[in-house]
Amino acid sequence: FVVKPNQNDLHVDTVASKNLLLQESGGNVGIGFDAPTQALHLKSATSAEPVVLIENANADGLTGTMRFYKNTASPAVADQIGLFKFVGKDAAGDDAEMAFIVCKSESVTDSDFEGGLHFGVASAGANAVSTLSLIGQGTAKTTYAVFGDPWEGSTNTKVGIGDAAPGTQLQITDTAPYVTLKNSTAENTAAGCESKIVFEDHGDNALGQIEVSHVGTSDDEKGQLILSTNNDSGLQTAVTISEAQNVKVEGTVTATAVYVNNGSGNDAALVLGDGTTNYWQVMYDAANADAAHRFIIYDSASPAVESPFVIEQGAAADSVYMDSTGVGILTGAPETPLHVIGDTTVESGN
Repeated sequence: FVVKPNQNDLHVDTVASKNLLLQESGGNVGIGFDAPTQALHLKSATSAEPVVLIENANADGLTGTMRFYKNTASPAVADQIGLFKFVGKDAAGDDAEMAFIVCKSESVTDSDFEGGLHFGVASAGANAVSTLSLIGQGTAKTTYAVFGDPWEGSTNTKVGIGDAAPGTQLQITDTAPYVTLKNSTAENTAAGCESKIVFEDHGDNALGQIEVSHVGTSDDEKGQLILSTNNDSGLQTAVTISEAQNVKVEGTVTATAVYVNNGSGNDAALVLGDGTTNYWQVMYDAANADAAHRFIIYDSASPAVESPFVIEQGAAADSVYMDSTGVGILTGAPETPLHVIGDTTVESGN
């Protein structure tokens, strides 16, 4: 090694090259060349070098530390505490900051301070906003993970899981793209153990909600699906699908056609009422012993079962017809309040 002064600087060299420069004029240290521009400047023309190694050989679970220390008498929110910059060259040969990692103070309250870690990548020739931020928020062990940079106003960050070019804010691409919402609370209460998807407007108001929760208080896996909308007085239940796959609609159903099918095509019914003790039922009955198929409107007030209106399979066209003139039996054009085509039979009920 050769140690020699060089214009008030100090070189530590091998015979072949300069290895260490202590710069007197700027106080900089250069390793690998003699023109350091920063306090510590490493340079190498060898592939995959220079490498900075911090090695700890202790047998415990701790390792070496790289520490950023912002020592100021006037700390403030958004102060930079530490910064990594990743800089390369663009096609014109100019320096191009491709990415950064920066730590900022989010709160400097005495004994209640909070920090934030921001990751950013260059886009369209700029690297001014973060792509991912981890922010401490108020409660111990509570951290927000924020995609995009809302602090910079309108940013457009999209998250792709298994997709390098997501078309929406969140896109999952896979052969089986499943999303699981798991409630970790061990409870078997009515409407407990719930998971929700909430839809909000710009003012953080919930406009709608999809919720799945437990049914009843038994220790089982019965669940219900509830769709809610906001009527300007908060979220209101609109549709409930029970554990028995029964659908309860709170408002009015408007549709060109409503199809009711029990899955096998038998005994499909439209129930008007509570469906348990007292109700009216419009039913397509395919399993009745008296007829292969028939259409029934009946009153199922417990315990009696009354069927004031029945049309059985094979009935003539216009078997029963009602309009403003009257009721037609075997005619679709009643001329009197009761118009019957063919013979009639009237019997006493005694």
